[in-house]
Amino acid sequence: MTFRSIFSIFIPPTIPKYTEKDEEELLNKAVRKHTSGNILLQFGRYLLTSDISKLKEKALKHKN
Repeated sequence: MTFRSIFSIFIPPTIPKYTEKDEEELLNKAVRKHTSGNILLQFGRYLLTSDISKLKEKALKHKN
């Protein structure tokens, strides 16, 4: 046994880093898996609060 293998239980596991696209895909998969009845949710046709705020900003920029 090596020193590293003995103390490996004290080292926390690394947390994977995802890009925004990866996070969106994971969110879509989770929504599809846990929804029933609403076909739009199953196809990923929904807006998050972050999406709504982006749309508001875009509309306000267009207005000026």
